[in-house]
Amino acid sequence: MFLKKILPFILLAGFLTISCNSLSDFDEESVNQALADSLLGLTKGTGVSIRLMVDGNLKIMATGPKSRSSDSSGGSVTRLIGPPVDVLVFDDDGNETTSISCNEAMFNAKDSIFEFTGNVIVRTRDRTLRSEHLTWNEANQQFETTGFVTITTPADSIAGIGFVSDEDLLNYSLERVTGRFSFD
Repeated sequence: MFLKKILPFILLAGFLTISCNSLSDFDEESVNQALADSLLGLTKGTGVSIRLMVDGNLKIMATGPKSRSSDSSGGSVTRLIGPPVDVLVFDDDGNETTSISCNEAMFNAKDSIFEFTGNVIVRTRDRTLRSEHLTWNEANQQFETTGFVTITTPADSIAGIGFVSDEDLLNYSLERVTGRFSFD
């Protein structure tokens, strides 16, 4: 008699176990794709500060009023949105060597490349560069743009396009050069 009362519950539990045992290959792929899409990290923030450390030393500090970051299998990309966006570069002793300000900056972590756009101003110890677009390969320590740039020092100024330079703005190449120079 007891068995007659619980037999329907045993049968129901067995049916549910069999029917929920596994997903079809298509269903499993669909679930995995949905999980992968949800794992694509999209983040927005305000008052953001990015600090990049190299061998335990602060190398780069970038700040901006807004940010958008995305993570995917292709790497992490962070966009700082201003104005202003400010980036400070430090040497191994912790001294500031270069400051960069712009309207927007994008950092591709996989390639260690910054891309600066809108009213870009780069200042080193004795030089200032101005442009509307500039990339900086942090790994190669090199600035580059195909656009127009102006470089000024206390004594002179030079302008051109097709700019490639080291981080100190000392060794660079330009095309279609114009400028004003002082000779002693």
